[in-house]
Amino acid sequence: MSAAKKNKRFATVGLLAGLYLLLLTVTGCSPVKELLIQGDSLAKEGKYSEALVAYAEADSHESDSVLGLCRAGNLQLRQKRPGPALQAFEQALEKLPESPEAYLGVAKVYLFKGIDATAIQALERVMKLDPQNPELILNDLRKVLSRAEMDPRELRMLRGIFHRMDLWIAGHGGPATPNQPRGKKK
Repeated sequence: MSAAKKNKRFATVGLLAGLYLLLLTVTGCSPVKELLIQGDSLAKEGKYSEALVAYAEADSHESDSVLGLCRAGNLQLRQKRPGPALQAFEQALEKLPESPEAYLGVAKVYLFKGIDATAIQALERVMKLDPQNPELILNDLRKVLSRAEMDPRELRMLRGIFHRMDLWIAGHGGPATPNQPRGKKK
């Protein structure tokens, strides 16, 4: 390909990219969704630093959401790096103080660190902010606690708590649980 054709092709690509960015600006769209998908794909491929860059770029385009920061925090935690994970979740809370996702991330970090009391406070905050979705909290708590080494007494206590939560969820129109069918008990 000749130099003139290459220059013309680059000019065309540059013009199209500029028009795309202008269209995004004019229509109020942002590339957040694409950046989050890209970050997720990179994380699955094991390209963690590139995924974190994509999440950071998504966050820079978000004004009313903290998905980029929360995904970055979750990725850091999956890499067993609770310090950077907590920083990401705390940044999310500075940006959006009423974010249940950020508080849930904080709870996961403190559970990872073994600071259960602080984790429970964060989970209580999640339930206050998003009372319509206690199942989300219950499932995440189950995942985290399934990795913990507990004595028989602690295990009985947790089973009782989970049983009561299952009954409450099912009794308030939530999904069926192993302990009770969907709907209120008659």
